[in-house]
Amino acid sequence: QGFVQYPYRLVQSLQNALTNFPPTFYYDFKERLVCCGHTINKPIVISEKAVYRIDGIFADDGSGAIIPEKISSLSGGVSPDGAISVNNKVFFAGEDGFYMTDGYQCVPISGNLKARYATIEKSKTKAVFSKEENSIYWLISYAATGYSEIWVLNLEKQISDSSCFTVLTGKDSNMLAPCATFSDEGELIRGDKDGFIFI
Repeated sequence: QGFVQYPYRLVQSLQNALTNFPPTFYYDFKERLVCCGHTINKPIVISEKAVYRIDGIFADDGSGAIIPEKISSLSGGVSPDGAISVNNKVFFAGEDGFYMTDGYQCVPISGNLKARYATIEKSKTKAVFSKEENSIYWLISYAATGYSEIWVLNLEKQISDSSCFTVLTGKDSNMLAPCATFSDEGELIRGDKDGFIFI
């Protein structure tokens, strides 16, 4: 809202005017919000301590209310860019690993990488989805700058507490530009110091 930050506030726009935010269309959480996503018909909000499903919204006439329902306190989010909505589920980077929620339950999915996950810069984690590969690519950093690994979760495989991740390792800590990995018409494009290449 303007130049003022409201880290605890979820704000809703009018239904068909996405840049129009009535001044009373908001809900203040008790903890800082980190990231969000959506399932088939519900917004998902992830704070630093918990995961919420939004069950109610404001109607354009001002009736109704935003009604958050806590799904889980197993973990909150740690990176605004570390969450992504895929196949009516939200995958996100948590305090001790990656998690998945369908809007009703929240489960850990990276138990096999728990020790390694503890060493990364969690707040810098960035998620990208490749439709062609049906995979989520998380950019991983171990330093204050640059990304040196990509952790890949293939959604064709069974998702469990010990899901199978593929780890792609770079040549140095600045292999990847911080915001230069994205999906374009099914192709995953990665930016590094020499330009852009397809993965």
